[in-house]
Amino acid sequence: MKHRYLAVYEHRADGYSGYVPDLPGCISTGATLDEMKQRMRETVDALFVALAERDEEAPQPTTTTVHFPHPSEGHGIDHWVVERVEVKVSEFGDLRCESR
Repeated sequence: MKHRYLAVYEHRADGYSGYVPDLPGCISTGATLDEMKQRMRETVDALFVALAERDEEAPQPTTTTVHFPHPSEGHGIDHWVVERVEVKVSEFGDLRCESR
C-alpha cells in the first residue's frame, strides 16, 4: 500500500521550513533544501510508526493544491518547493518514506 502526500517547503533567509497539509503535526526545518527533505521524511516516518504502534489508520491524502501568498504580503518567503512524499507500507507493517 502507498500513500502520496503533498509536502510544501518554504525558503527564508535563514533556511527552510516545511509541512505536510494532510498530516497534522508533520512540520520540520533545515538549513538546506536537502536537509529539509531528509528531516521531513524522518518526521513522516515517525508519524507512521506511531500510527502503526497504536493500530490507527493513516489519514488519506486529499490536498492537491496549495495557496501561496503574494510577495507583497510581507511573509519573508522568497520561494517554495512542492513535492509528493510517498509512504510505502508493507503487509508486515514495515514503513518507509520516499520523495517522489
